[in-house]
Formats: sequence, C-alpha cells, structure tokens
Amino acid sequence: MSEPYRTLLNADIGFVLSDAVETISFACREMMSAGLPVIVSDFGGLPENITPGMDGWVTPVGDETALAALLLEMSALSPTQLTEMKQQARGKAEREFGIESMIAQTHQVYTQIMSSTD
Repeated sequence: MSEPYRTLLNADIGFVLSDAVETISFACREMMSAGLPVIVSDFGGLPENITPGMDGWVTPVGDETALAALLLEMSALSPTQLTEMKQQARGKAEREFGIESMIAQTHQVYTQIMSSTD
C-alpha cells in the first residue's frame, strides 16, 4: 500500500482490535484524525481514545459475537449518522490528540509536579 492515508480517507470506519501491548495507539488516533470512527478492543489504553457511540465503539477482546453485533449496529447507521460520527472522530483528534493539546497537557503535568515539590 503506497499511500495508506488515501486508503483511510476512502474508508467508513477503522479497526484496532489488539490483544497485545497497546498504550495510546497511534493507529487509532491517526484513523480518527482522518475522520474515521474506530472500533477498538477493550485492551490497554485503546478505550481511552474514543467515546463509545460518538466517535467509535469498544468491543471485548476476542469476543467474535460482540464484534458481529457491533458491526450490525454500525451497518444500520444512516449516512447522516455515520457522517456525524466521522466529524466527531476528526474533531476529537484535533482537540485532544494534536500537538497543541499535547503541549498543554505536558505543561500541566510539569506544573503540577513543580507545585507539589514546594
């Protein structure tokens, strides 16, 4: 795949169904920044990336029945609902995962640490 971002832009949803080491998941955040609601497993930090039903969904690790039910639920979304979820995913990525947000969060952590040492 020579241009993965273009492929993402042509998708309706993304998947990160990890059952191994997974912290914040750059893959999940990249899909959201491309405007994709994401289905994630309830493993590691994956669920922290999304608000279920707003910008993605969470499914139990290894539960094929739950994943199938989730896919049926997702396939029943109207084009308007899917578009809204895509916009929510993109908006959340811009607000919470962008460089400005990361700088502000890092600054806040350092400020808290420094104030607790006084």
